Amino acid sequence: MTELDINLAQLVKKSQVSKLVIRELREGDVVRKRSPRTLEAVSVALELHPQYLWAISKGEPPLGVDDPVVSMDDSTTVFELFIARVNKLEKRLDTIDLNGKRMEKSLRWLIENTDGPNKPDLDPAG
Repeated sequence: MTELDINLAQLVKKSQVSKLVIRELREGDVVRKRSPRTLEAVSVALELHPQYLWAISKGEPPLGVDDPVVSMDDSTTVFELFIARVNKLEKRLDTIDLNGKRMEKSLRWLIENTDGPNKPDLDPAG
């Protein structure tokens, strides 16, 4: 709400969810099972992934805007969310691998172009 610069009344209007429910969600002091539709309405009103709050309510990491929306009634929901997260992690690992290769290339260049007593020694036996 702070990031979007909206108040409680505006969120109630935008989400069509009662003030009491939004307060309970915001404060987190009342633990109730919420319908996926209620959580989706608030998530969308907050400009988050439609299943952002649902994932949190299930103890899962929050979903990013690029994650797929899956059927809440479908028995494959958990599997589909798992696959989406694995794919996201795979992309992150590819980025880390690419950055590692760039660093290795830079270090090799540094070693090849440095002379004298300050030349780095990357030999692990050292």
